[in-house]
Amino acid sequence: MRYAVAAPFWFTEELAGLLLSALAFLALPFAMAGNANIRVTLLTDRLPPLGRRIAWVIGQLIMVAFCAIFAWESYGLAEFTWRLSLMSEQARLPLGPWVALAPAGLAFTGLVAAWAALRPPPAEKAQHL
Repeated sequence: MRYAVAAPFWFTEELAGLLLSALAFLALPFAMAGNANIRVTLLTDRLPPLGRRIAWVIGQLIMVAFCAIFAWESYGLAEFTWRLSLMSEQARLPLGPWVALAPAGLAFTGLVAAWAALRPPPAEKAQHL
């Protein structure tokens, strides 16, 4: 649009920010499920298989706790946003659905992390295939 009529849409920056935050919270569960997150394995690589398994479960439980706390706190913000029917400044988009993606994405990420705690760690899993 910018090059067609020499004027950009007036809401593109705002919409880009909302889409970026939505992308971040919707991509978290997929990254956890596919083990695409960054891990530092300097210490765990030197542990025996049982130690690696224990470290893996502890790490996943920490992730579950983080997601539970973050989802709970962001749920309060989402509820507040819905209750007041807040709108974005320029495009007047309702912010409720955008803000609700945070607790939903984090709750789902926590479930994925809990499921991953029951499975073998990635390196151990590759050895069995």
